[in-house]
Formats: sequence, structure tokens, C-alpha cells
Amino acid sequence: MLHDEDLNAQLFSNSPVLEELMLSNCYMMITKVLHISVASLKRLFITNSKMYSCKLNIYAPNLQSLTYNGMPEGYANTEHVFSSVVDAHIDITDESRANKNSKRQCGLKKLVEGISSVKILHISGSTLTSFFWGEMNQMMPIFHDLRRLDVSSKLSRCMFYALLNLLLKVPNLESVVIAQGFSSSQNYHDLDTFRRRECVLQQQKAVEVREIDGKHEDLDMIKFVLRNSPALQKMTIAFLSGLPQCRRDRVTKKILMLPKVSTCSLINFLA
Repeated sequence: MLHDEDLNAQLFSNSPVLEELMLSNCYMMITKVLHISVASLKRLFITNSKMYSCKLNIYAPNLQSLTYNGMPEGYANTEHVFSSVVDAHIDITDESRANKNSKRQCGLKKLVEGISSVKILHISGSTLTSFFWGEMNQMMPIFHDLRRLDVSSKLSRCMFYALLNLLLKVPNLESVVIAQGFSSSQNYHDLDTFRRRECVLQQQKAVEVREIDGKHEDLDMIKFVLRNSPALQKMTIAFLSGLPQCRRDRVTKKILMLPKVSTCSLINFLA
């Protein structure tokens, strides 16, 4: 908790070689804005909460990595777009509150604009749904430089549709990683309605799906990817830990029989 804005400015001005900064539950008593101006900063980690948060005004022209975890209200970037950032890890922890609050929508918009030039993006499922809720759906920028997208959460149907919408904003994406597979009892049978959308999976050269156990939701998604990724060179499937070998063999056989549009795609199975 900082009481004095001058003390805040002095703190960072006296750190001319600072390269890594971690901010957790910062709170400004008076101005409600924490100003960070560090030209040498390369890695920035931000965590805030519902109780303690403040707006962040950041100038870091050499920043390479940004990690943000919390409420989008606690972010403001008015001085500098992070054009130098290579990778970003974003976890919007309460998308329902963000969706209903105009200040949080504004903060989320600024955050997304700030990372729109990253090459590697790691996001949670709740972040995905926040990206495409309400007005944010129209305000999403184009991620021209993004090459790799990692989604950390188990995807519900809603999250997967949000992922497909995000792919429309990423024309040069080459690799997608879905780290925890798909939720059970979800209907993915109407995924082909997205086939009419150009460039949804047109550029993907590599797709990786982890924690697969062979349920119909997994197979529906894999089938959709194989049928709609003409540039696909490799698809990697990682089975759920502890899945019996006989089950793995059956699922592997089913996946290898799925139709694919790319003649060069290699399906690689991991233990």
C-alpha cells in the first residue's frame, strides 16, 4: 500500500537497472493510480484482487514478458503500447464481474490493446470468454504478430467457441496448444457451422491437445481440427495420465481413422 505518489515515482526512478518486477495487490491510497516508468524493465508480473487493486500506468519500452492475473479494472496503459513484449500470460480471474462493469471493460480493452503485438500468448478459459463478451467482441484488435497460442484451462463449449472467434483475429497463428482438453457433457456436434468462416484454422501448422481420454467431446474437436486445417503439418495428442493402455489403443485407432484435409499432417501420440 502506497500513500504518496511522489514516493511511488521516486521508488522507480531510483531503479535504473531494474529488469524484473512483481506487483501483488497494490493499492494507492489517494490517486488510485500506480505509475511505473522503468526503461530497463524486461519482465513484469502483476497480481491483484477484488479487495486490493489500483490502476497501473506503465511505461516500459523494453519489456519482453508480461504476466497479468486479476481483475481488468486494475490495469491502465495510456503512455506506452507494449510493442516490445514477446510473450504474455493473461488470466482474468472473474470474467462475470468484468463483463458487467464498464470500468473493467475499459481496463480489459486497454490490456488487450497493450498485448496485441505479442508473438506468444498464454491465456485461461475465463480470459477467452472475457475477450468475447458484450462490447469486447467488437473491440478486439487483430493480433498480426501472434504465432503461438496456449490455452491453460479445460475448455467448455462456450470457451471453445470463444477460441474459434479469437482465431479469426489471429491471421498468422501457426501453433495452438489446448492444455487440459475439453469438458464432459458438452455438445460440440455443431462445430462445422464455423467452416463458413474463412481463416479460422487456415494457417495452423501445429495443434497440440493434452489430457485426452477419448470421450466424444475430444473426438469431435480433433475431427473438426483435422477437417479444417489445410496447412496442418503436425497434431500432437497427449493422453490423460493414468489412462489404461487398452483405452489409449482404442482411442488412437479412432483418431487415425478420422478424415483430414491436409495431406501432410502427422498425428503424434504422447504418453
